[in-house]
Amino acid sequence: MSWDGTIGHGIAVSIDYGLEMLFYWRDKAPMTLSSRAGLALRAGKRWAPSALLGRLLNWIDPGHTDAAIAADIARANNAIKQLTE
Repeated sequence: MSWDGTIGHGIAVSIDYGLEMLFYWRDKAPMTLSSRAGLALRAGKRWAPSALLGRLLNWIDPGHTDAAIAADIARANNAIKQLTE
C-alpha cells in the first residue's frame, strides 16, 4: 500500500517544505527540500550540503529525490490549473 495521500504523507511533505523554507528562505521558488537535493544531484554538485542530503535520501529510499521533483512539478501544475479555471 502506498502512503501517498495519507495524513502521515501530508505531514512529511509539510515538514519537508518547512525545512526548505528555513534553509532557503531567500529563494522565491518554493519546493521541498527533497526536490532541492535532487536538483543539486542533477547539477553535479557532489559536495554541496543539499547534494549530500540527496544522496542520503536516495540511499534510504532509492529514487526519493526524483519522485520528490516529479511530485513538486505535479503540485505546481495542479495549482496552475486551479488558478486558470
